[in-house]
Amino acid sequence: MLFGGLLCRYVSSGWIYIFFLTSMLGFIWLPLWLWLVADSPQSHRTISEQERNYICERIGINSNDRKARSSSFSPVPWKKVFRSKPVIALVVTQVSNLSGLFFFYTNV
Repeated sequence: MLFGGLLCRYVSSGWIYIFFLTSMLGFIWLPLWLWLVADSPQSHRTISEQERNYICERIGINSNDRKARSSSFSPVPWKKVFRSKPVIALVVTQVSNLSGLFFFYTNV
């Protein structure tokens, strides 16, 4: 956070307010995000018909049936992903790192 250091320096118990401030910013951003973002150009509420047609044309959605291209994607093979060598290596390094870290935390 940009002003976290100043908040800690000039406000008593300012470090607590850093968490409050960032959570309030998140709660302010949430309704804006829900209002401005849509799953597809067809379900977007704030764009014009001309803009919607332009987007659909550019990403390859047929303007007659307006069927989203994402429906033709195949499902993610999660079992294959989690059994891949890079993911296993990532898990091993994280477990090794955290076990060493918590070892030193408990022995201090």
